[in-house]
Amino acid sequence: MVLCLVMLSACDWSMFRSGPARTGYNSSESAIAVGNVGSLVTTWTGTTDGGWITSSPAVANGVVYIGTDGGGAAASLYAYSADPAACPGTPKACAPSWKAVIGGVKSSPAVAGDVVYVGSDNQSLYAFDAKAGAATCSGAPKVCTPLWTAVLSASVRSSPVVANGMVYVASGGVGPAKLFAFPVDQSTCSGTPKTCLPAWTASLGGGDGTNSSPAVADGKVYVLAYDGLFAFPENQSTCTGTPKTCTALWKSGQLGLAHNTAPAWDSGTVYITSSNDLYAFNGAGCGASVCPALWRGSAGAGIDSSPAVANGRVYFGTNNNDLRAFDAAGCTLNPTTTTIVPTTRECLPLWTGAATSDVKASPAVANGLVFGSSLDGKVLAWAAADCASAPCAGRPVLWSAPLGGGTTNHFSSPAVANGVVYIGSRDGKLYAFGLP
Repeated sequence: MVLCLVMLSACDWSMFRSGPARTGYNSSESAIAVGNVGSLVTTWTGTTDGGWITSSPAVANGVVYIGTDGGGAAASLYAYSADPAACPGTPKACAPSWKAVIGGVKSSPAVAGDVVYVGSDNQSLYAFDAKAGAATCSGAPKVCTPLWTAVLSASVRSSPVVANGMVYVASGGVGPAKLFAFPVDQSTCSGTPKTCLPAWTASLGGGDGTNSSPAVADGKVYVLAYDGLFAFPENQSTCTGTPKTCTALWKSGQLGLAHNTAPAWDSGTVYITSSNDLYAFNGAGCGASVCPALWRGSAGAGIDSSPAVANGRVYFGTNNNDLRAFDAAGCTLNPTTTTIVPTTRECLPLWTGAATSDVKASPAVANGLVFGSSLDGKVLAWAAADCASAPCAGRPVLWSAPLGGGTTNHFSSPAVANGVVYIGSRDGKLYAFGLP
């Protein structure tokens, strides 16, 4: 914990699924553990102007960012101090340090350097000053204007990813799905206020827009759409024309409804969830333009959760009232396997974690624990380790806590950073759970 306080950024959760590879894993967390997770309590809540919190939190440099969906001021990006010392009440209720009214926010913020990026339902990507918003804010409480804005062709419910000097985001809504890449140095921006053009774009097939959040790893950008998983080169080697348009290095076949989740990359493999299944692909491709999955694992029901990958295991929530854990190598540790097509194996879960409702949110893994949230308004934690004998079903929850706003439609995913579990709720509040 002391190390995290000294090197705060190393323990942060700076964007959706923690980092550019979208693993949903914070390897630096050490304060919350299997032995003390049952002691977590609500240490503070962050107040908003109402609406639902449908984005997930980002934590960076002592600030927590989250967005709300609603009308007027209730559709905003909010920034809170991660140190609630000055907040009143027990548990403490904290007002935001600043906010920006930008339309419904279903995109989760991403922080890189001194800038926070977020998409909006008003068809725009925004960049704000992350240094308390001081450069572009006024009033009390502070209301901020963006450093720059980029207008896309549809709602931006994809969560931006920032890597190697670029911001990547996909387009939502109706119409052809596209991937957009913007330089963080604002070299494509002009005017006052600044508006920016993409450095390049790419078509994601003929289906409607995608809400998938891109992942960046090993020199490639991975993103999902109705037409499957796409892999693009960061170095723009497949791009042509002015403005630049890029083609995929490779793609998968059509995999069902894969357009709402984020790919996760780990050790050369890309994991995705789609409809009722988890799929694993070779991140380098297969030497052809269309690549088959290495293996797949069934959820037994629909999946709205993105996968998390940590320590050789893949975790995701299901609409079957559980969380599932698979061997990241496929079927190596499973007792039986089934070949469903000549090139794809179907693997069984190592274990399932019980829940009292659908686990639609994407899990977070930290220090031997898997955190998730259920549709009935609870945040939950399971032990991440394998059972004594695999497979096992109905692994009990080690800790749970209620979220406000009733027992339906809790979609925010947890973030674990610096000894605190953060999550947004249907009641329009940000919740912070820590050790007493």
